[in-house]
Amino acid sequence: MPIDPRPAARTPLWGHALAFLGYLALTLFFLRPAAAVLGTHIAPDPGDPLFNMVVLKWGIHEMRTGMHGFWSMPFFFPAHGVTTFSDHLLGPAFFATLFTAVIPNPLAAYNLLFLASFVLCGFNTWFVLRRCGLGAPAAFLGGCLFAFSPFRWDQLSHIQVLLMHWIPVTLWSWDRLLTAPTWRRAAVFFLFYVLHVTGGSYLGYMIHYPLLVLLLFRAPALLKSHRLDPDARRRALRILIPLGLACGLVLAGIYAPYLLAASHQARSPQEIQIFGGSLVSYFTPTSNNLYSHLWPDILKRPENALFPGFCTAVLAFLAVRRGWKRRRTPTVRPLTRGRRITLWTLTGLTVLAWLESELRVWALATNLKAPALEILSAHRLGVFALAAGLLALLLRRIWGGNWPLRLADLDPWQRGLLVSGIVCFLLTFPLFYLPLMRSIPGLSGMRVPARFNAFVSFSLVFFAAGELDRRLRRLREIKPEWRTLAVGVVTALLLLEVTPRPIEWFPQRQEKEFAPVYHWLATQPNVTALLELPIQDNSTDISYMYFATLHWKPLVNGYSGYIPDHYAELMETCCYPLPNPEQLDHLRNWGVTHVLLHKKALGTKWERRWAWRWLDEPGISLEYEDDTDRVYGIAEPIR
Repeated sequence: MPIDPRPAARTPLWGHALAFLGYLALTLFFLRPAAAVLGTHIAPDPGDPLFNMVVLKWGIHEMRTGMHGFWSMPFFFPAHGVTTFSDHLLGPAFFATLFTAVIPNPLAAYNLLFLASFVLCGFNTWFVLRRCGLGAPAAFLGGCLFAFSPFRWDQLSHIQVLLMHWIPVTLWSWDRLLTAPTWRRAAVFFLFYVLHVTGGSYLGYMIHYPLLVLLLFRAPALLKSHRLDPDARRRALRILIPLGLACGLVLAGIYAPYLLAASHQARSPQEIQIFGGSLVSYFTPTSNNLYSHLWPDILKRPENALFPGFCTAVLAFLAVRRGWKRRRTPTVRPLTRGRRITLWTLTGLTVLAWLESELRVWALATNLKAPALEILSAHRLGVFALAAGLLALLLRRIWGGNWPLRLADLDPWQRGLLVSGIVCFLLTFPLFYLPLMRSIPGLSGMRVPARFNAFVSFSLVFFAAGELDRRLRRLREIKPEWRTLAVGVVTALLLLEVTPRPIEWFPQRQEKEFAPVYHWLATQPNVTALLELPIQDNSTDISYMYFATLHWKPLVNGYSGYIPDHYAELMETCCYPLPNPEQLDHLRNWGVTHVLLHKKALGTKWERRWAWRWLDEPGISLEYEDDTDRVYGIAEPIR
């Protein structure tokens, strides 16, 4: 399993440039015709990507106007703190602000971030693997495995997850810093850390689990060296303490608004189970993969295509198999019968708990009937399963056995990466996530534990690439021409596997092409809050939000990771085709001053008559009308 220790590979600048160009070429090929529609289209659908485009434009707007209201996007009026309902995209907005200052096209800025996530995922993985001593072929192919994995193809609609390209260099620079603290290493880590945590709230939060694991594996050597050299301890503290304070300030600035909103935005256990992973998830590719038709649709769930790919899975399995074989032989007597029974019992209880959790997940996803075991809903089964499994491992170790893998062969960086991958793997499962979310700050605010797979994916790719490099070097020692042939065959197979189905791009209107009514609204200071009709589904609300980026008037409509109760109720009761007197009173009490009605909603004669008669309601006035839209003022009537 270990990557054989070798000095860091010295790659010339032209080597890095070729790798970067290789990832760029593959990205443009896989996402064709991206280069031709960079500023006019969006992929892979006009749903969540368009919503993220709205968030990005809001960030641009706020950075140009002083950031005074960044955490309160003007949607779901009269709700506050709406930006915390989803990912903030603060770092991407900073880039987009700079970009649009030169090229005033936010859609092009979004698509550049979208494409760059693939290129940088590959290149940063390449860089780390080369620094770990891997040969160029294995390092380049490892970057391909990470950048174009099935998980990433499944997340095409969620740019906040695609922006996982800083994971390799953030973890690597953290480990280098802990190995020998210097100001230069601290500055490099802080740069990558800030770039990562400002990319989005999910990955920004999740990375702290791998960082903590790496710290635990580096801390013993760090403490030992500092005990021998007190001056080194003082030098390290002068670096690490200011760095920790700086990172803490960054986190406070980003997550304090989320913390304030957490009291009314906690996720329910049902949401966690719906969007949590399962064992089936790790064998399920995304529908964008060429071979996805081999899997029945019943096994596919939203955000649960966690299959690492055939090449990654096979190479990682071979690495684990090698690590298993290299375990040390116990030096004590074999286990007694009673101890074997104890270990098997604890292991069996863990397996049964896990199977019960799987049944509950699939009971929500399909019509499968799971046994009624309320203990899981109370978050106790996960604690029980985790405790039983850990106890079995510890007892096996105490009674003279070894860990499942030979960790002694791994350096602290590799050990930390392996264990952090296991920790993140477990956190994708509701079985472990549910009990922990009640005690670990931050977990209760996320509904998609499966996104921890971003870190599992990097760990798998790291060891898979190491195994590939080891086998290629062995071939070179036997017969150099065999290695060349093997590199060609593996490259062809790997690129064939990661190739997705054609990605669809959807045209989007530029601001100058928005309907005339939105340009009129942008010039009306008396429009202080607006309801846009009809309310049909999420797609209409996302469209309304996108068009609102021209005028940024507070909008009752909205879409996000959370739907406030007042708007959920409004969606169920309003409006057919316009608000009734009771609903009108609610809107006025909220502070809504205008209603925008799209005439396409008036499909029948009675709806058109209703819209005309609505003008007879007290306080209603028609303030704008064209061939497609009407804007009504709904000022409080004079009593």
